[in-house]
Amino acid sequence: MARRRERYNGEKLYSPDYVSAIILKWLINQRKTEGIYLPGSLTPMTMIYAHRDEGGATEPAVHYQGEVSPEYNANVKDEDILLTLKDLADLLAAALGQNRIYVRYVKHEGAL
Repeated sequence: MARRRERYNGEKLYSPDYVSAIILKWLINQRKTEGIYLPGSLTPMTMIYAHRDEGGATEPAVHYQGEVSPEYNANVKDEDILLTLKDLADLLAAALGQNRIYVRYVKHEGAL
């Protein structure tokens, strides 16, 4: 998950299309360099959280859900996937002016 507003309460707000273009360029580069390929979908969302002082806030964000493609990455180790996710998170953080990007890696999900 990545916040779309630059820094906390920043004035600059990035569109989902802008974030999508960053991820697409990264995916194309991953394919060109034979890196780990994580195709997926991008969904606009709203981050909701509470403050310690009983207040709270919402802010625009995006959620990118990728998958480890069995066609291209059937034998990739978990550690390598995590490093790839860190690279993508670092790229998004730099491009969107963020201090952190929330990442979750689920090895198995759904019916097997």
